[in-house]
Amino acid sequence: MHKLKLLFFTVVLLLSSMSFSRESQAAGMIVNPNQVYSYSMMEADIQKLKKAYPHLIQVRVIGKSEYGRNIYAVGLGTGPAKAFINGAHHAREWLTTSLNMYMINQYAAAASNNTLIDGFNTRYILSTTTIWFVPMVNPDGVTLQQQGLKAFPKDKHASLIKMNEGSKNFKRWKANAKGVDLNRQYNAGWKALKGPKSPSYKNFKGNKPESAAEVKAMLKFTNEMNPEMAVAYHSSGKILYWNYNLTGSRYKRDHVYAKKIGQLTGYRLVYPQPNPPGGGYTDWFIQAKKKPGFTPEISKPVYETSPPLTEFAGAWKENRAVGLSAVGKMYSATVRNMAKSKYILPAKIMKENTLYEIDRYTLTTEIEKQLKPENLDLIKGQLAKLEQLEKKQAEWKKQGNSLHPGKYYTFPKTEAVLLAKKKAIKDWIAAIEAAAAAKPEAETPQKQEPDSSAEKEPAKKTETVSEPKTAPKPENESPAEDSGSQITVGNGN
Repeated sequence: MHKLKLLFFTVVLLLSSMSFSRESQAAGMIVNPNQVYSYSMMEADIQKLKKAYPHLIQVRVIGKSEYGRNIYAVGLGTGPAKAFINGAHHAREWLTTSLNMYMINQYAAAASNNTLIDGFNTRYILSTTTIWFVPMVNPDGVTLQQQGLKAFPKDKHASLIKMNEGSKNFKRWKANAKGVDLNRQYNAGWKALKGPKSPSYKNFKGNKPESAAEVKAMLKFTNEMNPEMAVAYHSSGKILYWNYNLTGSRYKRDHVYAKKIGQLTGYRLVYPQPNPPGGGYTDWFIQAKKKPGFTPEISKPVYETSPPLTEFAGAWKENRAVGLSAVGKMYSATVRNMAKSKYILPAKIMKENTLYEIDRYTLTTEIEKQLKPENLDLIKGQLAKLEQLEKKQAEWKKQGNSLHPGKYYTFPKTEAVLLAKKKAIKDWIAAIEAAAAAKPEAETPQKQEPDSSAEKEPAKKTETVSEPKTAPKPENESPAEDSGSQITVGNGN
């Protein structure tokens, strides 16, 4: 009966694996997770993915391992916001590399074909975000765990066996190939970590934090990329770590995101006690970057070995939307801010930078249309306004450059045209004023005649008579010759 049950479960697992494999082939998948996924397979698949999706995928070598293997980063998407997903900090947890690579493949295919993954619009998300992956943080450790001593120089075999407590079976190997546990190397609670005092197949934190080549590469890349969130995949327990000494609003924020990931995956959230052990990548990320960091454990619990390949189908089903969900929920504000920084703010600055030039040109054109002598006083007032605009423009650009250095600049050709127009107006005003000043001098004699007659007028008025008392008018004098009929001499009447 026991053998019958065992046979039954074996057949079910085989059928499940075959079904998953057929699904992958039907979708045109490059990455095959149904095998022991090695460093060389990953290298080859990265190049195939880049060739298949050149519009979506970029590849970088962010550093080298202690034994000189390349540490690859794969960027997926074209958007300004950035997320970071990584796997295989621990050698025996290379199933997380398979998950990272398969996620890249599935997301790229969905974006290219404009299909949804669990309701998420992959094409849109990858147009607003770039998800960066480091699928295998620990290529030396993974290679040792999978291939054993044959993959390393003979002169290193003795030290590797010693670190493995005398065993030549490296299936339990967790550290890098120098015996340093990479996920106990980050400087977040590092001093408080307990464990082996010398290099070992597991748990040796190193003689000082952030000393391993692989960790240095991860820190440098993270600082350069500055992602808004990070997911570091590990592989045993189907649980989710999300909190490293979080308090207040950051606790509430990250708890919301963690619960969402927990709902997608079905993983139990771990609520650490005070003073939790640190040293992990997301411990450092949460502490140093003050942004959300998550550590999902993707398989059933296994003891000191890699999870069986049969765990992958379930792990993919549980995690296939994690990258898209986290990005879609967490980046709406970030994308808006980046769009503002990249597009809206420069447009605003450009508008502000030309505003006074436009106003000066408009006012100058109005003045030019009114250049008539009778408008002289009006034109002088408008010219004063024009010069006030010039002063305000200089102050505005000085203030703008204090906030955005070098963004508020002068347009030399435009400025030359405006200044030439203003000079022409000032020259016109000067000419009109000079002509007005010269004209009164030339007309002085003519203008003084009324004044001269006005001066004589009182004397002539004294000669005005109505009927002289001392000389009566003769009776036979005609009216036309009457000189005393109320006439003022010199009046012209």
